[in-house]
Amino acid sequence: MRQLDIFKTSIFETALDINLNKFIKKFKAMKKESAGRVLSNAGGWQSQNFNFKDPLLKELKNHIEDAIKQVHHQLGFKKSTRLHVNNIWCNFNDYQQYNTAHSHPNSILSGVLYFQTPPKCGSIVFLNPIHLLNHLWDPHLTETYTHYNSGTWAVPAKAGMMVVFPSWLLHRVQASKSYSSRISISFNTDAH
Repeated sequence: MRQLDIFKTSIFETALDINLNKFIKKFKAMKKESAGRVLSNAGGWQSQNFNFKDPLLKELKNHIEDAIKQVHHQLGFKKSTRLHVNNIWCNFNDYQQYNTAHSHPNSILSGVLYFQTPPKCGSIVFLNPIHLLNHLWDPHLTETYTHYNSGTWAVPAKAGMMVVFPSWLLHRVQASKSYSSRISISFNTDAH
């Protein structure tokens, strides 16, 4: 029987060739200067949105926008449409800290870029948009889940790796089992 894959949801991974240590130093300084904010984070520290007047943070934004150009092409966006990073923030998660399921409204694509990823620091987990899938199919499936039948999909955190996904896609971050900080930034894009 011929199989047609319809309504695919893609996420994208790419390694960025940047000096992670100089950004980690900057993020640690930011954490010392601010109490942070609470959005989806259960524990941990999340910065306010970055101020791109800072040359180092502007450099980071430019690296992300350069990488996003590949996704722009793969998704079939018009050549006249440009995706721009409109906000970036930093995340520190320590032992037993995590992020609850959420999406990023008013954005086109969102992403995460990892800077420090100790062992067992937790993965980003995407939730299948077909919300009843687990309830209806799980009792009948083998233990081998695929991208056709899985209710969730985990992508391990790796330093230097950027993961880009549709902003509407629900996702969460697993609780860290590490006593060292997982350090990442998250971002949103809009279209012009």
